[in-house]
Amino acid sequence: MRAVPVAASHSLPDHAADQRLSDTDTTAHTIAGGQSSHPETRPKAPIATLKKRSEFLAANRGWRFACPGFVLIIHRRDDGDDAKRAGFTVTKKIGNAVVRNRIKRRLRALVQKILPEQGAEGADHVFIARRAAFDCDWDNLVADLGRGLKRFADGKESHHSSKPRHKKHGKASKKSHK
Repeated sequence: MRAVPVAASHSLPDHAADQRLSDTDTTAHTIAGGQSSHPETRPKAPIATLKKRSEFLAANRGWRFACPGFVLIIHRRDDGDDAKRAGFTVTKKIGNAVVRNRIKRRLRALVQKILPEQGAEGADHVFIARRAAFDCDWDNLVADLGRGLKRFADGKESHHSSKPRHKKHGKASKKSHK
């Protein structure tokens, strides 16, 4: 393999080198500072992510909204912190690792787009993914999340009852017949 020579910057005319440096300086400033002069391009504050099992179990008592792509559970923490947090659950029965990771990426992008403005203050938002989130149109996912957050904000009841849907059947006790 042959090495290809790289042109040195001193071979450029002075005004071209200055222009190149000024372009790089503004790009580096935007990346390093994280702030742009345009508010619509400014990055939004990241939503904290639920990590611990206990956080997911606490959120499981919350308000529920089901749609084709995901089930949304919203639980107010009542801990005095107004931070919005999000958690994601994508089970193995949904698909292989490629499918699960794509669904997680789509849900994370959805959260970063919608929750900063419309999410509930001081609440945990848990997304239980469904297989349809893989194939679903992006606009449908956005509309579903918006609809769910609006229902929560309006105080509409969720369809979740406190009773489990199915009885847990344990192993039959072994009684000896004598």
